[in-house]
Amino acid sequence: MVYGICGILAGIFIKNTIKIISNKKETDFYLHLETDKLDKKTKKVAFKTKVIWVWLGTVTVMVLAFSIFGGPLLGWQKAIYIVLRSFLILMLWYVVIGPFLLKVVQKYLRKKESKYQEDIANAMDLFPYFRQIIAFTWKDTKHLKGYARFQNFMANSISNCIHFKVPSE
Repeated sequence: MVYGICGILAGIFIKNTIKIISNKKETDFYLHLETDKLDKKTKKVAFKTKVIWVWLGTVTVMVLAFSIFGGPLLGWQKAIYIVLRSFLILMLWYVVIGPFLLKVVQKYLRKKESKYQEDIANAMDLFPYFRQIIAFTWKDTKHLKGYARFQNFMANSISNCIHFKVPSE
């Protein structure tokens, strides 16, 4: 019943979002970009490093939880068993299933490449600008509050991404 109610609420939200988008003028959206911010490289921790730390933290919490709160049936041996089993499943995914699915998807995309080449190129060109479009749209809806702001933010973000044009220099 909860899933049904959430589904109905999501449907209403989507219907209202589409209504907002359809009421908006279909004009090209230009964003005045600051090239300093685009070219400036900030030092960030590598994604792989973050994943390793999160994984190690998760393993530590699992082992501690099973050791402290588990009785004789749920001791640290059980935690290590669960961690090793999860690790083996992940390795199976990354070593066998992942590469196989990647090859299947690449083969399928190569067949469809010529048909959707222009759309894919347009979408790929838009990726570097997503964060700036979203930030601009969030600031643009600051006069609204609560649910109205969120709904208009979502609708305007979609609309701005659809109508975004890279300014020619």
